[in-house]
Amino acid sequence: MKLWSSDCEFKAPWKQTTEAVWKKYPNEHQPNVGHIDVIDRKITADGKLLTTRLFGSHFSFPKLITTLLGLPEICYAIELSEVDLKTKKMTLRMINMTFGSVLTVNETLVYSPHKDNPDKTALDQSATVTISGIPFPDYFENMIVTRFDTTSKLGRKAIQQKIQKLTVEGILNTVERELYELTADINRATLDMKFNLTGRVVELYKDLDRAAGLINTEIQSFSEKLQTEFLQVIKSLDSELSQVVVKLRLSEDGDDIELSNIGLSEAVKQAGIMA
Repeated sequence: MKLWSSDCEFKAPWKQTTEAVWKKYPNEHQPNVGHIDVIDRKITADGKLLTTRLFGSHFSFPKLITTLLGLPEICYAIELSEVDLKTKKMTLRMINMTFGSVLTVNETLVYSPHKDNPDKTALDQSATVTISGIPFPDYFENMIVTRFDTTSKLGRKAIQQKIQKLTVEGILNTVERELYELTADINRATLDMKFNLTGRVVELYKDLDRAAGLINTEIQSFSEKLQTEFLQVIKSLDSELSQVVVKLRLSEDGDDIELSNIGLSEAVKQAGIMA
């Protein structure tokens, strides 16, 4: 059996963070999660929300492990969640269903308010991995534990993006409500009444400016990511193609002439595709 644990914090209150957790899927960082079905949901006598969900995911495990474990195309797991509004604690427990007689993965995630800052949320994440009945169990357990480091980071990125989206939506909803109330106040006002609108208009402007800043940040981040990936692909192809030599056989005299190709990066620049 192998143990894994990690922790992090989100720069958002507990309520907003847990809302983002519920809306985590689908997301661009974890396209392997194919579908989620709610099997059961109920509220206990003491006010806790209990939910059972079925996850169906596609995993690209190494061929060796899929051959030994006989893993199917879609792997299923059960998630048991408990949300306690009184203590502000959200606990998610997930266990695999697929090939449970050989592989057992228990994962636990606990979201709670940050002890030093109520505007942040702390996440404590842990997992146990147990493999039995096949050769080299330690090797495969270590392999799966290593994957947790990668997948957990992707999951946190997805939650952070959802938090960002919820923040923008919250600001825009507030602005919309304030504009409605402001319009109603203007309609009720008369020229004889002292009615100061300047302060409220300034606050609305600040909210809209903040929302625009968040949106621009997301767009800039996506643009930089796309450019970085594009340059990496170009460099990779350039490295491979730089070794290619084009041979032209002249039909008249049968001689071979070797012409080395131009670098791909240089060709792309000359074509004006990138600055």
